[in-house]
Amino acid sequence: EIGKYRGILHTASNADKMVREKFEANRPAIDMLSKNEVELRGSIPGQTQHAVEGSSEAVNKLRALMNQVQEIKVQREKLEKDFKDVRSDIANDLLKALAESQILNEEQISKEKIQQIYGPLKDQVEASIKQQDHVMAEVQ
Repeated sequence: EIGKYRGILHTASNADKMVREKFEANRPAIDMLSKNEVELRGSIPGQTQHAVEGSSEAVNKLRALMNQVQEIKVQREKLEKDFKDVRSDIANDLLKALAESQILNEEQISKEKIQQIYGPLKDQVEASIKQQDHVMAEVQ
């Protein structure tokens, strides 16, 4: 019976030792988290009072860039809708071309029709990509 209690005490002692070691290993973080808000803000590396308050030039620039990102997102959602809304009846154009002349250049007619329909949308996509690249360069 004494052996049973010695085993329990030994296990408890080992558990206490492990908790003590973990506590000591994390003491600096615990001490830091025990500080008040001002001291916590001061302990953040590279932070000045202006940056903490959110009024620094870099923070304002980043906010403006994030607004541009939001605008790009809205533009792209509209472009996606425009792409989905495109309806083309190329068969009528092919039949009309065949009726006008006995020679049917299907590839040429298809390319022209696709350019006519999707050309402006393609230009908008390219402009959006350029705007995105510009914003990404500014962020970096």
